[in-house]
Amino acid sequence: MLSYFISVSGMTVFIVSQRASAVQRADRILVLDDGNLVGSGTHANLLKTCDVYREICLSQLSREEVEKTL
Repeated sequence: MLSYFISVSGMTVFIVSQRASAVQRADRILVLDDGNLVGSGTHANLLKTCDVYREICLSQLSREEVEKTL
């Protein structure tokens, strides 16, 4: 189902997920920590600039999986 939304252009889709793999191809990811916005950007940008997002990714994916997405 998600792949259908990703392939449709001109559509706005909100995905709420605790899984980094579910959002890593999104145009924009918002990172919340205790209800506060702590990061916003692409997967690659957030890995470089957002400690919370980086920690989530490294806890769910192997370091190799994270590094190959950069």
